Amino acid sequence: MERKIKNYAFNRQNDSSGSVKITGDLSLNNISNLKDEFVKLFNDSKPVRLVVDNPDVVDLGFIQLMRSFIFSMAEKGVKITAHLNVSEDQSIILKRSGIKLEY
Repeated sequence: MERKIKNYAFNRQNDSSGSVKITGDLSLNNISNLKDEFVKLFNDSKPVRLVVDNPDVVDLGFIQLMRSFIFSMAEKGVKITAHLNVSEDQSIILKRSGIKLEY
């Protein structure tokens, strides 16, 4: 049985800011684990500040997952903001996908 190495980070801050820092390989390689992390946040139903911080990889699977999470939180009336500390190419892809910085 092959063991996959976790090569991304999804870190919640232990304060009242609601910040979640996401970095590393944000691609289909980790999409199942990333989905599980987003579901936990969704179930908490608390305001969230997503910080996508210098990821190695961002692909369409992650973008779709992030958009789904953002729109689902907005439908629940939960405030969500996003901070994108990404490369210029990644920024273009994220912004063209319709991801805004505040909902």
